[in-house]
Amino acid sequence: MKQLPIAAALRLALVLALGTASLAARADEYCDWGWGWLTRACGGAVSAFKEGPWDLYLTGYAYHGRGTYTQEKIDSYQENAWGGGLGRRHIDDRDNEHLVYAMGFQDSNYKPQYQFGYGWLARWALAENFRVGVGITAFVGFRSDYCNYMCPLPLILPLGAIEYRRVAFMATYVPKAPGQEGNGDVLFLFAKVALE
Repeated sequence: MKQLPIAAALRLALVLALGTASLAARADEYCDWGWGWLTRACGGAVSAFKEGPWDLYLTGYAYHGRGTYTQEKIDSYQENAWGGGLGRRHIDDRDNEHLVYAMGFQDSNYKPQYQFGYGWLARWALAENFRVGVGITAFVGFRSDYCNYMCPLPLILPLGAIEYRRVAFMATYVPKAPGQEGNGDVLFLFAKVALE
């Protein structure tokens, strides 16, 4: 079975990240929408993109809920979601983390999946150099099974992180799609490494 080369995923993620530079450069002109949380999120995303330190993303595993999928379907899926990406981050005055990122990785059907988006984490320090975070991510993904990569797939999902020094182990969850059997109920695990 074909594997998505990590180098190819990283190259594509870099192209996606750099390709959005012109949009982000002007985004701060449009961030004052009058809603405090939305203005802060937009400002955090712009600050991350414009001046934030770089992060390396390493994707790793997509666990499919055993109660949602048949064993035959699980056996046919690729749960090792190898790939990666690049991103930037901004820590605001409330110690919340704003992330902008682009990733490419192998999806469950052994095909490349590409996505770029924004993440927000409320963070708490549990010990020196050790934090946990809970928040959301909003992204646009492109998959072979959605219009052969031509239709964007927008999603808003929960996001969690356990961070020690420069490394954060992260997770998001795709819930089961309403009214559809065998779709959703996927826990996606990945890591973020600060390149500073």
